[in-house]
Amino acid sequence: MSSSLCLDRPLRIAYLGPEATFTHQAAIRRFGSQVEYTACNSIGDVFAIVERDSADYGVVPIENSVEGAVSHTLDMFVDSELKICSQTILDVTHHLLGNSAKSKIRRVYSNPMFSGNAAPGYRKI
Repeated sequence: MSSSLCLDRPLRIAYLGPEATFTHQAAIRRFGSQVEYTACNSIGDVFAIVERDSADYGVVPIENSVEGAVSHTLDMFVDSELKICSQTILDVTHHLLGNSAKSKIRRVYSNPMFSGNAAPGYRKI
């Protein structure tokens, strides 16, 4: 898709950054590698860049598995003329990598979204 769209000029995509985040991965999945990407510091920045025509499209999170709907993104659509034109579903998985024997690891602290059904904040191994 990206090669066809770039025949006139490079397609410019703004996304909630930094590079290699899930939003960046979703943007690459949707638009490919032959476009210009701009990492933004906030959802509001993505909207502002697209509204100023500094980017052709913006990629923002609408929903995640922990919070459900991302209310800040939905609020931005209320105040903006921008519209949703596509959806990309990105399955997210995380893996723990360590340089220690499993028997020596007693506790892993993480964001509650990565803790499964354990108490928020940590998961016993």
